[in-house]
Formats: sequence, C-alpha cells, structure tokens
Amino acid sequence: MILGLALLGDLRANDAIEAFGEALRLEPNHAVALGHLAHTYEILNHRAKAREAATRALCIDANADRAALTLVHLDSRESANGLWAARTRLEGIVARATNDLTQIAALNDLNHVQDKLGDYDATFNAFTRCQTLAADQPRAQRIDRKAFPAYLETNRHFANASNGAWPPQIDDDLTSPIFLVGFPCSGTTLLNRVLGAHSKLRTSDGRPWLASVAGRVGNHNWKQIEELSNQSVIRLRRECYDRVRGDLGDLDSEERVVDKDPFNFIRLALVRRIFSDAKVIFLYRDPRDSVLSCFMQWFQPNETTTHFHDVESAARLYSKAISVWWDLKPVFDLAILTIGCEDLVVDFETNCRSVFGILKADWEDNVLRFAKTVKGEYVVTPSRRDVAENVFGRSVGRWRSYEQHMGPVIDILSPWVTALEYSE
Repeated sequence: MILGLALLGDLRANDAIEAFGEALRLEPNHAVALGHLAHTYEILNHRAKAREAATRALCIDANADRAALTLVHLDSRESANGLWAARTRLEGIVARATNDLTQIAALNDLNHVQDKLGDYDATFNAFTRCQTLAADQPRAQRIDRKAFPAYLETNRHFANASNGAWPPQIDDDLTSPIFLVGFPCSGTTLLNRVLGAHSKLRTSDGRPWLASVAGRVGNHNWKQIEELSNQSVIRLRRECYDRVRGDLGDLDSEERVVDKDPFNFIRLALVRRIFSDAKVIFLYRDPRDSVLSCFMQWFQPNETTTHFHDVESAARLYSKAISVWWDLKPVFDLAILTIGCEDLVVDFETNCRSVFGILKADWEDNVLRFAKTVKGEYVVTPSRRDVAENVFGRSVGRWRSYEQHMGPVIDILSPWVTALEYSE
C-alpha cells in the first residue's frame, strides 16, 4: 500500500491502482487500501469502480474516512439529494476526526457542499476554520511567506530591460511549447483539459517543465537570464524537452506540448530567451472570484499557496502578481492571447475555435466533449472534479454571495476589477 501512495504522489495513478490491487490480493479485507483504491478511481473519473471500492471499504470498517470522502465526492456530483447525504456524511467525519489532516480534508469538502446548498455564511466561517488548521500544520509553518513576493519583485526588473539585443529563435529541431498561464483559479485547468482533448496537443497538467529549467538558471537571478549564451539556451531547451519526454514519452513529429503552470506568466523573460517563438495563453477571471476561489480550496502548501490561507493575503498576492504581469506583458515580443474564463462559460465553442485558430491547430469536434476525455487521466489541481463536468456558470459572480465577508479585499482588488473591465 505504501508503494501505491508513493506512485499516486508521483502522478502515476494507473500504476497506483495496480499497487493497491496487489495489496488487496494479499489482504482482501484491508479497508484502508480499498479506500485509497476508491480515491484513485475517483481521481481518474472512474465513478462506478470508485463507488464499488468505497462501499466495500465501509462495509468492512464504517469509519474508513478515505472511502467515506470518496463517496461524498461522488454523491455531491450526482444530485441535489446527494448533496444532503454528503453533508450528513461529512459532518460525521469532522466530528470523529482524530487528526488535523482528516479534519481539514473533511471540512474542505463540507464547505463546498454547503456552498452548493446556498449556506454561504456557514461556508465562509468553516473555510476560515479549515484554512487556520492548514496554516498551523508543520509543513506550512516551515515555508518562507516572503520568498514568492520577493521573486515577483525580482522579475519586475525586466519591465525596464531591453531584450532587443537578445538573439532570435534558436534554430534546432524543437518546437516551442504553448504556455498556459494565469493566476490560480482563473480557468487554466478548464482550458488545459480542452486543449488536451485535441489529438495533436499534449498537456503538462501542472508538471513543472519550464519551472525546472528556471531553477537551473536561478529563479531569482535576472542577470543570469540576460547573460545566457546561445549554447546555454540550446542546452536548456533540450533539458526542458527531456523532462517532457520523461513525463509523456516520445512525441509524434506533429504533436505540440502545452506547459500549464499558472505562475509561468511571471517567467516571461525566461520564455522569451529560451522559446522566443512560443505562444502564451493568459487566462483571467473576475479578480474577486479568483481570490475567493483560492481561499476556498485546500492546496498543498508551497511558497505561493501559503498566501491563500486567508482571503486578504490572497488578494494582496493577486494584486502584486498581476501588476508584475501588467508591467512585463508589453516588454517582450511574444505572441500572447488573453481570454476571460467567463467568455468560455458564456460562449464556449466560439472562444475555443478562436484559441485553436490562433494556435494554428485544426478544429476537432472532440474538444467540445472534453469532459469525456478526462476519464482515465490524473488532473492534479483542486478543481480537478469540476473539469469532468460540463461547463457551467455557477462560479461566475460567485463573490457576490460572500461580499459581506470579503472586507478590505474588495478595495485591494478594485484597480484590477477596473483594469480587466469587470463591473463593480
């Protein structure tokens, strides 16, 4: 079972299923292994198998929380009655939780169920409780909260730099990736699934392809980027594609890759220096909805997500990050497409056709059925369940239901609400 968990942590969900299956062959009534198997099936959107494994686990042990949480996810997606059943089940898990992580996971799910049921005051207060618990965890406490804001300011240097002397695109056999970027919870997971449904596009789903190269150059050293030699650029391009092939296997000569990493929009200088003919797709959403959604998710802790433990901190990070993007965007001669997440919701096909046209990718009707292509793939972001459903508008203007709880956040984000042409 430990092997299965390790494989799951390495994004190898199908291999994890085999490992959990082997554990169950040795001990068929192992409720914990069945719970993890159910969870993995649910991640891959194999709902019937997930329900079967979770039900078996709970028959063996009524307190098998991993299995119970999986049934919650399934119930809450299938009907309004399922939401009430999920709420009751989650309240029981929260009440009997014996460790913080189980309680955080159950509270996170309970809050989403309450949100769908329209109990907004209870939802916001419970998310505050959930995020307070998450912030107090030892791993979160070890993170330097000043590191990422400092990195943002380092990259602002390039807003005043001239890249006119930088060499043109390196002439080799590698095709530049498409970079899919935007502040978290702005629609990148949704568009990533749409692009991934195309037969000639392969997506990273958050694997750190460019980010790993950035680490090799020196994330905080703008001078190293400016002084990269052509030989170094060629090496870094190949290192990036070695990571791609390591994750995806060999690529067809006509296939292109999509590097989906929201905060790559801060790394435009590195993109321009290494992949100067790359196309960049920047997703944006009403800043108030983006920030609220970041607060209403339980992310694995890192230098960026540590700022989502309270809604005001998330708003301040949004303002700082988008201001850097605003300064950098005009500086680099990159092909940048900006698109609003709300536009995808309002007129999905028209806007998708526009995206594929700019990418010079032939239109395929299959991309309109992207939810079906999710089955069998591991979507790693907290919004992974949403991308397996049809596009819907429930999340548009969601912030209005929580306006009384957002306090100074509204004022912090007001300049960007205006700049991105959203109504007050």
